[in-house]
Amino acid sequence: MYKFIFRQWKNRKVTILFIVIGFFIGSLVMSLGTSASMESLEYIHDQRGGNPEQQVDVSLSRNGEWNQQDVEDTIERLSEFGETQLLNMENRKLDQYNDSFQIVPVLFHQEPDWHIPLVEGKYFSTEDMGGNQSIIIGKSIADKHKIKLGDNVVIGDKKFLVIGIGGRPSRETSWEHVIYMPWKGYLNIYPECFLEIKDHNAVSILVKNGKDRFMQKSKSLIETADQKGIRLDYKNVSNIDASSFRNSLVITVVATILIYTIAVINIVHLMLYWLVERKREIGIMKALGANNAILPKPWCLKS
Repeated sequence: MYKFIFRQWKNRKVTILFIVIGFFIGSLVMSLGTSASMESLEYIHDQRGGNPEQQVDVSLSRNGEWNQQDVEDTIERLSEFGETQLLNMENRKLDQYNDSFQIVPVLFHQEPDWHIPLVEGKYFSTEDMGGNQSIIIGKSIADKHKIKLGDNVVIGDKKFLVIGIGGRPSRETSWEHVIYMPWKGYLNIYPECFLEIKDHNAVSILVKNGKDRFMQKSKSLIETADQKGIRLDYKNVSNIDASSFRNSLVITVVATILIYTIAVINIVHLMLYWLVERKREIGIMKALGANNAILPKPWCLKS
């Protein structure tokens, strides 16, 4: 039987070619679909920036007159719940490169569970929060101005050591257009940053974790801020829709199974067709006393 099937395959090279192409297409679809699904999953993780269930968006705006120290104290209290990032501070000009960039001050007292992805280098430590002159440069900024790990960048009138390059090596992200620095370092060069904020603007702060503890103390935080002429508002961080990942995964699985199933059915159908094609020949061989060993298919030989 096996010799017969082998001869049939050997004599039908075009058929074999089409079947091989079918399996190749199936493998290609599975490979590309899996890659797309993983890329989608990475993108979702990036958009989440950690666990959105434990994140809070906080805004501080003027509710009368405020002073620099009161806003600093409010931010220090927020940092007790987790890593705190100030997202909408003014762009700052780097005379060294004749260019302006967004600088995001970062403050935390315990090592965060999640931090921005890095192409190389390391993230800030709790020691850096004490005022170390260190920064993390976004990948696009580093590429544009040929900044490397270990370089010194002058911001204001102070030198900052580049300890990390932020972003993803394979695709663009929002982190690669930003410079991150410790909160204390930011205050050292911009000691009156909150006095620069106009009445109709607000300070946008992302508290990266500790939402449950924040909610327990939110009323007290709001009341204390109000006494200092600060309006404190907060909202939950929007959860990211993961349907794109599910859809790409389902499409990949269905398409792959469908292609492989069609290929297997074709193979089985061809082999059955070849055997049925020789049914009369098998009957004659059996009548002449041929044994099962030399016949193409044992189930055809039953009397």
